[in-house]
Amino acid sequence: MKKYFYILFVSFIGLNSCDKIEDPYEGIEKPVIIVDTTTFCGFAEYDSELNDTTYNDTTSNIRKVLLEEYTGHLCGFCPPESKRLVAKTENELKGKAIVMSIHAANFAFLVPSKGYNTDFTTPEGDDLHERYKGGNSAPSLMMNRTNTPASASQWNGMLDSLDKSGYYNDPVVKFKVRNIYNETIKTGRVDLDIEFLKAFSGTNFVVGVYITEDHILAKQKYYGESPEDVDNYDHRHAIRTAATPTFGASFVTDDLVINQKESSSFCYEITDEWNADNCSIVVFIGNSDNNQIYQAEEVQVKSE
Repeated sequence: MKKYFYILFVSFIGLNSCDKIEDPYEGIEKPVIIVDTTTFCGFAEYDSELNDTTYNDTTSNIRKVLLEEYTGHLCGFCPPESKRLVAKTENELKGKAIVMSIHAANFAFLVPSKGYNTDFTTPEGDDLHERYKGGNSAPSLMMNRTNTPASASQWNGMLDSLDKSGYYNDPVVKFKVRNIYNETIKTGRVDLDIEFLKAFSGTNFVVGVYITEDHILAKQKYYGESPEDVDNYDHRHAIRTAATPTFGASFVTDDLVINQKESSSFCYEITDEWNADNCSIVVFIGNSDNNQIYQAEEVQVKSE
């Protein structure tokens, strides 16, 4: 699918006025000056069709962790582990963790003859699998892209270590994320205001913007179930596309001081095959030199 990546230019016209004693043009119809409204992502800023807007202003200063789960609809061992991961992030780690599910490699192959005809694969998922994963083992999990994807037996230990280390209370940056979605043309825009809470020198920052879809009902291999080929399984947090390159778009490369603020905007599209009501925008900022992600955030495509 065609993806868009733009940097937003905001144009304005300043009009100076002064007091005057009389109007020499009184009684004469003055021309109406029409300023052409700049469009971005295919729609104007104040288009009447923009009836679905979400805005997230992070004020709690929590450092969130991005969890990338490698899975597939042919992976029979994946469902129970995925369910445990989602339950942990929705309860114990609510507001602290964001999950994206990556369907790639053999476990994501289509098998129409057996009803596995929902394509969860993406170019971004393939890129991530090639760089970080390799092989064909699943389920496995990456945490802020700082580790080789770990097996399910290691997940709880990895996540518990974050709490013990004070990770969540040590934010590096914080986001303001504004999402504007035009339902008519199925196109949206993400505006980011990022504030750096620590000083940096010589760090090449990148921003990633992904679209995920939740609650996709499709077939899934599930060992232990009868039958083990489960119809209408609830697939969670699946990557659908990205509005940036897979590993992020270049953002800031200069030295940064504490409380420095930077902004950027990105465009995306929702295809007819996806349910926009269940789609989310996942944003992350990281270091392109070592791939480490410093902060992540998530907002819904459409307001609840």
